[in-house]
Amino acid sequence: MPGSENDLRSFRISNIKDIGEFVFAAVLAVYGVFGYYLLRDQWRVMQQQTRLMQHQTQVMERQLTDAERSAVESDKTTERQLRILENQATSLQAMATANKQQAVVAAGEAESLRSQAESLHTQVDSLQRQVAAMTSQAESLRAVAEANRTMAGAASVNAEAAQRVALTSAQQLEITDRAWIQVTPSATGPVEFMAIESGSRPTPREIATANSSEDRETIAVYTTARLWLTNTGRSVATDVRTSSILMFGSPRISVDASERFKQMTTTMCKSAVELIGSSNTLFPGDKIPQYVTDFQPISPADIAPSVAVSGRKEPSVELFLVGCTTYRFGNSSVVHHTWFTHRIGKRTEPKRQPFETWSFVIGKQVRPQDLFFEKWLYGGNGAD
Repeated sequence: MPGSENDLRSFRISNIKDIGEFVFAAVLAVYGVFGYYLLRDQWRVMQQQTRLMQHQTQVMERQLTDAERSAVESDKTTERQLRILENQATSLQAMATANKQQAVVAAGEAESLRSQAESLHTQVDSLQRQVAAMTSQAESLRAVAEANRTMAGAASVNAEAAQRVALTSAQQLEITDRAWIQVTPSATGPVEFMAIESGSRPTPREIATANSSEDRETIAVYTTARLWLTNTGRSVATDVRTSSILMFGSPRISVDASERFKQMTTTMCKSAVELIGSSNTLFPGDKIPQYVTDFQPISPADIAPSVAVSGRKEPSVELFLVGCTTYRFGNSSVVHHTWFTHRIGKRTEPKRQPFETWSFVIGKQVRPQDLFFEKWLYGGNGAD
């Protein structure tokens, strides 16, 4: 029994050791497993940290590269700015040198102007003295002028009297010895009518159209004449010029209507003075011809009421030759004028007078030997 109790005790003790070792082993195993997983997690964390550090290293390397590139560009920019500043400094030095030279020139000019001002001041003093002397002389001359004015007044009276005498003598000389131009017209060609569009003698239909038209000019009259210019005075007439025009009237014309002939002669006198071309010289007693040609469209208002001609009524016009001759004589600058208005007539049988004498039937030609000119008695003629 005692042996059994010791064996049992020994078995229990050994069992306890085995259990303790087992527990210890189990604990070690647990710690080992736990340490494995702990170490694995730490390893993963270390790997992540390593990758993070590598990324940071790459970022830092790129930043370093960018910083180096920026530094290089900054150096280049700084160098360019330094060169620009050097150029500006050079320009400023040149400007400073130029300004210094200009200042030296301006100082010289100022000195010159100062000398000129002193010279002018001296001249002003001299001029003031001269003005004082001239004032004194002016006072003396004023007294002399007053005396001369008194003498001139007396001389002026004598001169006016002499001028009146000379003017009277010149007027008497001009009245008695001046040139006078007389104008006498005559026919050199027929009075003809032609249609403006065709340029030939108008047909009865064209004549009827002209007579019935209100504002259209379809027919014109054409004639030529000779103006005989005669110097009836005692002096030579120079720069002789003549201007004339063919005008229309009608059997209804009145004395008051002659005013337009007077106005036209005034116009012709101005036209003769302004006439471009050669002029003539007429000695006393000379007679020369001036040939004139005129072509005038007939306005419907110029056509007279139809008159009975050979048993039938036909439209007609009345013709006038209006003009002016201008001339000078001697050394006189005065332009003299002879203005004229002549009525053109045709020779007819006494029983057909007076209307047919002064009426030209449109479309019928009148020979030059049947034409004559008569001075218009109601104005438009004269001389000065």
